[in-house]
Amino acid sequence: MSLSKRAEEYITTLKRNADWVAGAEETLIYLTENEFSLTEALVDFQSKYSGLQLTIKDDQFDAFDVRLFKRKAIKRNTPLDFDKVGDRYIFICGIHRTAQYTFFLTHQGEFCTLDDDDLPNVLNQSFEKVIEEYALKNEIYNWNGNPYYYDLRDADKLNSLMASKGFKVIDECSDQYATWWTNGILIVHKGVRLDGAEHYVRIYGLKQQDCIMLVNEFAESGIIRPNK
Repeated sequence: MSLSKRAEEYITTLKRNADWVAGAEETLIYLTENEFSLTEALVDFQSKYSGLQLTIKDDQFDAFDVRLFKRKAIKRNTPLDFDKVGDRYIFICGIHRTAQYTFFLTHQGEFCTLDDDDLPNVLNQSFEKVIEEYALKNEIYNWNGNPYYYDLRDADKLNSLMASKGFKVIDECSDQYATWWTNGILIVHKGVRLDGAEHYVRIYGLKQQDCIMLVNEFAESGIIRPNK
């Protein structure tokens, strides 16, 4: 999957830790020598993204250190460290600065945590979507973000209301797990909670009052569960 211009420009501003960087060819050799044949997503991730630190301006808490295979491990041909969970092979792929969860890349390229049953809780269908989300949030860093993550009660109502109010899907950030909408002055994000498959809704806006009004409309329509 190719990145948007916004995301490509965002990546050029990021730091990359060389200890976690390796090229496609040497990563493929490493996986092959470890007799792991499902290599495409892992090679792509390691060569393009491992070592990056995803950050957002003025937000010291929302940072993600992307780490798949350490360069020394590849050079020394250290045995692969992974698990099979359900029908997926999973590899630890980074550390979030504040979120107390372990994040994984599946052999299919999905970005996930584990749910209460220790099964993959997919957050995004690809890591490119994660980068697109960070790039967008970095671009709107000075917008008013409603601080709450509201429980989603009715996804169908949310989809209908977004369409009726003229919101458009931000395609580069959206997939089957997460959706981003905008009308130019507000952005609505439907995402998957880190601890399970329940969805949340978060709102960003140029004006705080617009965020509050939309939250109230969502609550009155039964779309979200209001925070007490």
